[in-house]
Amino acid sequence: MVYATLSVQKTGMITLPKKWRDQHPVNTVIAEFTNDGLLIRPLDEIEFYENKTHVGLHFPNGIEAGRLATMFEMAMKKIDAEDAASAKSKKKSRTRR
Repeated sequence: MVYATLSVQKTGMITLPKKWRDQHPVNTVIAEFTNDGLLIRPLDEIEFYENKTHVGLHFPNGIEAGRLATMFEMAMKKIDAEDAASAKSKKKSRTRR
């Protein structure tokens, strides 16, 4: 485990060490009181799952709605680009015949 002494500002703000922020580049964290003390985790942890009937994503720590919308937009753009490239490739192969 890595430990650091952090200062709490009068407003309650805590600044995480830059090395930690670089390792976990998120804008939102979730804080939880545990038996061991305060636990701070990145909010957008994502787990992919697949079983016989379902495929999906699970966000065990929750996810900010705006972040989820952005992820879906990026995924749709990627799918659209792949579909366009595939259609273009198929069209080229038809014209070569």
